[in-house]
Amino acid sequence: MDVYVARQPILDRKGEAAAFELLYRSSSSANWATPLDNPDDATVDVLVNALLHVGLERISDGKPCFVNFTQSLLLCRLPHQLPPDNIVVELLEDIEPDPPVIDACFELKRNGYKIALDDVTFQNIDHPLLELADYVKIDFRQTTPAERKVMVEKTKTFKRAKLVAEKVETWSEFEEAKELCFEYFQGYFFCKPVIFKSRDIPHNPLTSLADLYMELHRDEPDLDKLTRSIENDVSLSYKILKMTRTPPFMTRHKVRTIKQALMLLGIEEVKKIVFLLSLKQHANHPSPEPLRISLIRAKICEQLARLKPEVYRPAECFLIGLLSLTDVLLGMTMEEVLRDLPLADFIVDTLLGKSNWPEYELYQCALALESGDWAAAYERGAVFEASQDVLYRIYTDAVAWGDRVFPYVTC
Repeated sequence: MDVYVARQPILDRKGEAAAFELLYRSSSSANWATPLDNPDDATVDVLVNALLHVGLERISDGKPCFVNFTQSLLLCRLPHQLPPDNIVVELLEDIEPDPPVIDACFELKRNGYKIALDDVTFQNIDHPLLELADYVKIDFRQTTPAERKVMVEKTKTFKRAKLVAEKVETWSEFEEAKELCFEYFQGYFFCKPVIFKSRDIPHNPLTSLADLYMELHRDEPDLDKLTRSIENDVSLSYKILKMTRTPPFMTRHKVRTIKQALMLLGIEEVKKIVFLLSLKQHANHPSPEPLRISLIRAKICEQLARLKPEVYRPAECFLIGLLSLTDVLLGMTMEEVLRDLPLADFIVDTLLGKSNWPEYELYQCALALESGDWAAAYERGAVFEASQDVLYRIYTDAVAWGDRVFPYVTC
């Protein structure tokens, strides 16, 4: 039996990813939807092998991983098979804090593990394990604002515990959580647009690079013209040169000119870099995380397209994923973002949620993989005639690529 792992970011107060929660499912059923809810029958080694096979470093970008453990997994000492520096042991809400469980938690603490309590509610705020918890996760869907205020005050007596606001779905809830002194935030609120209706948006900020885009998308781009355009932008020139120092472009030879850098990277890579850097330059968003997710989505879309090259063009599908959160990053509606860009109809329609092109199904498959919705991913991915393993490898490779490129476009 295989286990597939996805991740959800946990953000700090700056809006940056401080950790990831790992979401995992068994492939023992045909539709990828079977949870690992019966660990005694499903051999404890499954989860260990899955995490070690994927590689914690690869999926976590070197950040701590929150991993859910049931009572049976805790008592069979599964957490001890994983490195304490990389793992936060997240105890599910239905764990009974009886003496064996409490003893197991004390043993974890003695061995350097951090513990998180999941789904703490107003009714169980006096949980016996609070004194051992490093993180307390409060579910914003299961509590009211008034209850959260009381809960925050009660947890202040436990100096070790850091508060995690869980299932935060709106920016107003994020602001409320910050005011209540939550330190970490989980939920896809940061992937929702913050539209600044009070200010006029005189033009699309991306159109300042329209000439460069159009040149890049010609059948035979003029390399000299591209070089001149990029050389006029010091910041863009610097970052393109930096990209030549990343795998797989690194060479023993010194890069002496922008033109040489462009030739080393190749036109397809330059298209991606120019768009990414321009998007970062004009981003109007309090968190960099949507840019990381855009990178991962783009790579997933590109790799899915490679499975059916007779139907899809990988570079165009990459662009769909890359553009998918521009409304969030720029503080505009998607219609405003796309209005002035010289994009093909199928790209525009797919990003506006219209299902009249094959690329729409590809994009929806990418979203399902990203969120760990394996059943939907496998259903949408049937057109690619790909196994679960192939789809999952596309996801993990995209995560690794996105994490590798992300620092170069946010520095």
